[in-house]
This record gives sequence, C-alpha cells and structure tokens, in this order.
Amino acid sequence: MVGSLNETFPDAKFICMARTPFETVPSAVSLLTFYFNTFLSPIEPCPFLDLQMKMLDCYYRYPLTRLDRMPAERQQVITYQALVTRPAQAVIEIYKSFGFELSPAFNKIIQREEEEARSYKSKHEYSLEKFGLSREQLVARYEDIFDRFGFEKA
Repeated sequence: MVGSLNETFPDAKFICMARTPFETVPSAVSLLTFYFNTFLSPIEPCPFLDLQMKMLDCYYRYPLTRLDRMPAERQQVITYQALVTRPAQAVIEIYKSFGFELSPAFNKIIQREEEEARSYKSKHEYSLEKFGLSREQLVARYEDIFDRFGFEKA
C-alpha cells in the first residue's frame, strides 16, 4: 500500500515499524492459523504455512523497499523494541523528524500513555516449533532484516 498511498498523497509522511522475525512470524502465523481453524476445516494444524511465509516476506520487505526510494524527511522507520521500551521518546523523535510541533497538552498525553503502557503484559505466547519453524530458518530467511535493524540472531 505504500506505493499507492504515496501516489495518492505525494506529501504524505510514512512510519514503518519493524519487529524481530522471532516475534513477528509466530504471532502472524498464530493469528492466521486461528482464522483458518475458525472459518474453515483444515486438515493440517498449520494450513498454508508456505503461503503465509511468502506473505510475511512481502510484509517485511515491500514497505522498506518503497521507503528506501523516498526522501528521508518523508519517512521514519522505528523498531517495535524502541516503541515499547520508550514510547513517549519514540513519538517525540518521529514528530521532530517530520518537523511537527508538540504542544504541551500532547506531550502530557504521551507521557501519561507511556506510564499506562509500562504495565501492559501480553497474554500471548508463541512457539516457532509449534509451527514447524526454527530460529535458524528465520535467521536464514530474514538475514537482511536481522542485519538492517540489528536484531539478535541467537
């Protein structure tokens, strides 16, 4: 959608979030598997895994490829880790990089939201093995993503 949005809104600013494949892949596969099992009657426990992985390949690389062609002042890429460990600072940096003003009221809101976010704990647990995947497979498949963002490979 980045290309279409860029054509339709040539002055748009884009924010892309990157998350380690060790978290993204099992989370996405788990969600899609849930949908398949809810709405269909699949024979295998993790239907269409190859197609899901191809879709994830596109989700990882397509936005980055499109953003790489844009001027730096129109795009910002942030890691999920940066967003969850210091959300207020991440938002402030994004605003500043785009030249947007932060009002005192908005600054207060993001500081309050950060305090609330610190208490959030996800109830979801994902296992690569459950889907027949390994860490080594993901590192091999997404080595460019691991390298670009400095994600741990171990």
